[in-house]
Amino acid sequence: MNDKAVKVVFIAIASLLLLFGAPGVCSAATHSVNDLATPRSSAPVLGEQRTIVILVEFEDKKHFLSREYFVDLVFTKFNDYYREVSYNQVWLTGDVLDWVALPVSSNAYELGWAPAGQHVRAEYRRFAARVVRSVDKMVDFSQYECIIIFAAGGFVSGFHDFYPLGAYGGAWSISTDDGIFNRKGFVSGSENTPWVYLMHELSHSLLQLPDLQYHLKIPGAGPEEVTPDFFMCDRWDPMSRPSASYGIGHFCAGNKIRLGWLPPERTNVIQGGQTRTVTIDPLALQTEGIQVIKVVTATSKYYLVELRRKIGFDTYLPGEGVLITWIDETKTSRSDWAEVFGVEPDMIPYWVPMTLPPEGIWKLQDAHPFTPSLSDAAFEVGQGYVDQANNLAIVVTRQVGKSYELVVTTAADGQILLEEMKQHKRELSTAITAAEDAVELARQESRIGGLDRAETLMDEASSNYQFGKYERAVALASQARDAAQTATKPQAYY
Repeated sequence: MNDKAVKVVFIAIASLLLLFGAPGVCSAATHSVNDLATPRSSAPVLGEQRTIVILVEFEDKKHFLSREYFVDLVFTKFNDYYREVSYNQVWLTGDVLDWVALPVSSNAYELGWAPAGQHVRAEYRRFAARVVRSVDKMVDFSQYECIIIFAAGGFVSGFHDFYPLGAYGGAWSISTDDGIFNRKGFVSGSENTPWVYLMHELSHSLLQLPDLQYHLKIPGAGPEEVTPDFFMCDRWDPMSRPSASYGIGHFCAGNKIRLGWLPPERTNVIQGGQTRTVTIDPLALQTEGIQVIKVVTATSKYYLVELRRKIGFDTYLPGEGVLITWIDETKTSRSDWAEVFGVEPDMIPYWVPMTLPPEGIWKLQDAHPFTPSLSDAAFEVGQGYVDQANNLAIVVTRQVGKSYELVVTTAADGQILLEEMKQHKRELSTAITAAEDAVELARQESRIGGLDRAETLMDEASSNYQFGKYERAVALASQARDAAQTATKPQAYY
């Protein structure tokens, strides 16, 4: 193997979901692309990622976007995203080739949805090998850490609204005139696929991140036919539910730890049953403070706690608050996943354990379990999670600047603390309701002089509650009521 062998990525997005396949062979003269049998790596991804972008058109399908569009897409938009979410520890540099014409029809390759079968996955490898052969004389692949291929053609929405239709990639062995290299890879079969989908797929390969979503077999259908995605983390992680309608935020704490972006000193490790008070900084900030709390319940079983605020790319999140994720590294088999999903093992496609986290089961705890999605899973001030079986509780007590203060304690003490906070909230709610009623009555009587002051005091009351100043919050709400009750009519009424 060439000593300069580096990681290069091929993804194929003809328009839906990237999934990894089993080893296979696809030859094109002396060129080939084969899946590696090794499992997905958990090695850190850091530093410069040298990238070559190859643009490909066909006899029947010509491009409509310029080379300059892809220069901006990859080396500005992609690069800005990776720089922010990695805290400036990963960035892209490299080159974009101008459009290369393949002397074949676009129908020469069946670039469909990768889970449709081994045949479709082999088609992606065959297409990638043909592209490598077409540019091999122009490109010294040893100079790049990543190869991205875009094929001419417009984006076509898939069978649900979160992905383009058809995608594939992974860790491959690539044969070129200069030798055989072990690499990672990326191929896109649509030149204008929304960038959020591309980031999801590229992150599968460049970062070797697993899906945080799963599929189930369709009852009575073929062995490769599956349902649309079920999202393990909803929009809290781009590997779960990227959506062009909403944008994408940062990766969750578990993924950032795997990638080496969060050093150990930014994680506070607490054993279940202990009592600790911790101030946790937002995950989206580049900070020297604590950004993850790891609550260990047993060997290879723990909770990861992180704070998400609408900062930077996390502006696109569905909400704000504390996320609590249960991870059980002992559960990795199809039967384990079936137990978590509440289905029979034969409903789990054979490839699910290969595409989901190697750490085992990830389960985001839901602050609002009676709603249909995890978009409101974050815990806010005054809320908490209690695990009776492991005798622990995680309670969000107050806001400290942009950060939050949490108390990790026993289940019994956590329930006492939560009840105290609920009582504070009830007292504030009663005072706020009285103030709101007084404001409404004043408006009905056209007594609007002084209502601005009442509304400002109510906002201050809510803010003080958020920062844990409960008595002050109730006092401000009472002042708001008094201001509304003494509001006057404008002078014109007299």
